[in-house]
Amino acid sequence: MTPPRPPFCLRVAWPLVAALAGGVIASGAEVAKPPVITGHPIDQTVPYRGEATFTVTAQGTPPLSYVWHRGGKTFRGWNRSTLTLGSVTEKELGLYTVTVTNAAGSVTSASVQLIVIAEKAASPPPPKAAPVPPPARPAGGAPSTLPAERLRAGERLRLDAAADGEKPFRFQWFKDGRPIEGAAAQRLEIAAVTVADSGLYVCLVSNAAGERASPPLLVEVRPR
Repeated sequence: MTPPRPPFCLRVAWPLVAALAGGVIASGAEVAKPPVITGHPIDQTVPYRGEATFTVTAQGTPPLSYVWHRGGKTFRGWNRSTLTLGSVTEKELGLYTVTVTNAAGSVTSASVQLIVIAEKAASPPPPKAAPVPPPARPAGGAPSTLPAERLRAGERLRLDAAADGEKPFRFQWFKDGRPIEGAAAQRLEIAAVTVADSGLYVCLVSNAAGERASPPLLVEVRPR
């Protein structure tokens, strides 16, 4: 009689795949680190038809890809750490962000704004004024980072700008990147607004040392 054979065991070596905090590792591979933004873009104030440049710096396992956004628009095909806009007009006004991505994850920058000063804007003496944003109340549907004011046609609009620095100050209000005729006071007031008064408002404050533009305020006027 043939003696019984011992059981046969087949050892199978499965590849090691483990998730680690801060990255992903596979057997025989290096840890892939997700991107981290080390330098966020900054706000830009440029003259009408001028050039605006936003730059982001990030670290992480290469390759890194970059996707720039303005509001709901995506700049497709612009896979660079710097976004350059030439010959800007009021159409480029808005909030900009960039999303940096690699194989381990993605990260989105803080929102920054582009302010365009119209070509016809007055050229006051160079400045050091620091304007305070106009008063605003939250508006449903408007971006949370952009102050907004919603009114009905016929209601009164009142915007105030304040500044710190050496007096005297000069004030010039802009709507959609163009100066408002006769709006050269600290307060901008429209007794009875119409739908045509809807837009993006900015106040340029200047003194003998320089000039500064306030953050934009979105005004939305609805018909009665």
